[in-house]
Amino acid sequence: MPPTNLIDGSAEVYRLRVEVLDMLMNDKGIESVADQARAAGIHRATLFRLRSKTKPGAKPACASMRVARRLADACSTTVETLFERLPVR
Repeated sequence: MPPTNLIDGSAEVYRLRVEVLDMLMNDKGIESVADQARAAGIHRATLFRLRSKTKPGAKPACASMRVARRLADACSTTVETLFERLPVR
């Protein structure tokens, strides 16, 4: 179940911005998905799942705040930079 916005009760869904992740990781010399996951301290299957759910029409995968923070920290950026909010349908 996606997180609920406490203000209006609507579901909030966020999607990983793969192109931003790749650009920031490449700037650090980290190119493979497995190396990206290792740098963030997360399982590579988790990162593969998040990346695969960014395709058009795919239901977005939910990242825990812990995973989102680890990815952001590994890229020296913010969670808001790496994830985009999708419109609620």
